[in-house]
Amino acid sequence: MKATHALNLLCLTRQINFCRLLTEISLISLLIVASLGDTAQAIVYGLKSAADCCDSTAPTYLFKFDEKGGGVSGVRQVKVGTASVDADGLAVSPSLGLYAFQLVSVSGVISSRLLKLNESTGAAAPIGSLFSNRRIRGALFDRDNRLLAIDEAQNQLIEINPLTGALIGSPITLTRDGATFNVGTTSDIAQRADGTFFLIQSRSVFTLNIVTGALTLQFTDNIASGGTPYISISVATFSANAASPNDLFIYDINGSDDIFRYDVTVGASSRRLVYSNVVSSFNAGRGDLAAVVFPAAGNKPPTADAGPDKETPIGNPVSLDGSKSSDPESNYPLSYSWTLVSAPEGSSAALANANTATPSFTPDVRGIYTFELIVTDSLGLQSSPDEVLVSTSNVPPVADAGPDQFVPQLGSLVQLDGTRSFDQDGDQLTFRWSIFTAPEGSLAALSDTSSPTPTFKPDVSGEYVMSLVVTDTAGAESPEDFVTILVNFPPVANAGRAPG
Repeated sequence: MKATHALNLLCLTRQINFCRLLTEISLISLLIVASLGDTAQAIVYGLKSAADCCDSTAPTYLFKFDEKGGGVSGVRQVKVGTASVDADGLAVSPSLGLYAFQLVSVSGVISSRLLKLNESTGAAAPIGSLFSNRRIRGALFDRDNRLLAIDEAQNQLIEINPLTGALIGSPITLTRDGATFNVGTTSDIAQRADGTFFLIQSRSVFTLNIVTGALTLQFTDNIASGGTPYISISVATFSANAASPNDLFIYDINGSDDIFRYDVTVGASSRRLVYSNVVSSFNAGRGDLAAVVFPAAGNKPPTADAGPDKETPIGNPVSLDGSKSSDPESNYPLSYSWTLVSAPEGSSAALANANTATPSFTPDVRGIYTFELIVTDSLGLQSSPDEVLVSTSNVPPVADAGPDQFVPQLGSLVQLDGTRSFDQDGDQLTFRWSIFTAPEGSLAALSDTSSPTPTFKPDVSGEYVMSLVVTDTAGAESPEDFVTILVNFPPVANAGRAPG
């Protein structure tokens, strides 16, 4: 990292405010962008909260600046609705955006809640429910775009779904040598370019197995400076410079606010001062920084392919397919973002798994559904949108003329019943009844051939067969359905044979 750039970032993370003693201070959790040379740049987002003795409190301000220099811009107060909040644990994903965690006191217990931040306004939208008794001070999106956080209240590593705010899987208890590790307030998490995770706590640097939660000590910095060890260190991030992938930037808040860098393969003796007295007068409050890398010069955007247009019956689940999206420079994996742009009036259809290559939905109203796909490459460059249309095909209705009937008495009123006819598309039906066959000499007639339940009076004994055809609003007709009505034949007297 270019030292002057890193320093400009950190000089802005705190406001002047003493808190009892400078040794009774809150930890700043940092995620500082490492230098990418002249082929790329990064925008750094920051949070700065007010101080409440040795902790933080509302309000919290969101700001941003270019890693390569320039002033702070976009200073906005973070608010949920109209209420100021205390926020920390800032994390940024090129494809998903900017997130933080609101710290909420409930009956004296600090809990956390995921927030999606609007960069332009500072508006914070809560996502999901409150994480009761979880105090999240550090978070990051890892190389697989997973949102990971360190919970100091329960000494756990947790993964959070950034779309729902729900925990993913089971929390991982952090351990060292088989015993629960006391995370404390001076801890944070970072990931090196090779994928290795690190946890920094106070003066010690550990590697972290995110599957088991096991910590392995790499080194402890007990080297004093001016007679005072550096005992309150918050991690920054690893350099993205290929020439120095093991360089870890840290922030010392033990009354001096210095920026150092380590070579983690060497240890404490490699500590080098980058900048002294970032905040010269105070340490109170809290803050956080997170950076998003813009693509290198010359990077070409990926191409979104939302797949071919489709036609499907109403009520039939439909899978969209963006798997043929591509990137000309193979900057994979791609991130997917689908949007339902338009739907027929009255539809409540919704996409499931909208951030995957193959989301799905079920059309519930006849018409055309328009979907848009945008893909983002691994360097954060987005494609132009691609659209796919899904139209509903009309399915002919089904006529049901009702069950066959037996009428014991000639002249009785017979009611037909076509109400069990249906249309898969949910269209309204029109009815057309007719007398298909009747006994010879019958003059019987249906009361209303367009009614779902017409009547008639049989006037001749025998078999009557009625036909029903139904038509939907698109004009599709059903096949004929038939119902048979048997009317009792009059008895035939038989007096037997005459005597003699």
